[in-house]
Amino acid sequence: MCRRRWPGHLPFFPEDVQIVLDAGREANGGKPPETIKFGDVTFANYRRDQPPQTLLGATQEHWFIDTLKAAKAT
Repeated sequence: MCRRRWPGHLPFFPEDVQIVLDAGREANGGKPPETIKFGDVTFANYRRDQPPQTLLGATQEHWFIDTLKAAKAT
């Protein structure tokens, strides 16, 4: 994922912005915003046409979900 450093800001986004970016084209019920604003910065939602993403790859995500489903712990 592309991370940008804005003047006066750390090289990461606030959680609410990250959620929109991670959701890609699925954000806001399939209607992602064209622009995203945080603080005094507004920028184009460069992920609005992209599929949702996670930190895990597809294989890792399937393994994780299958492992959770198979767990006997409460």
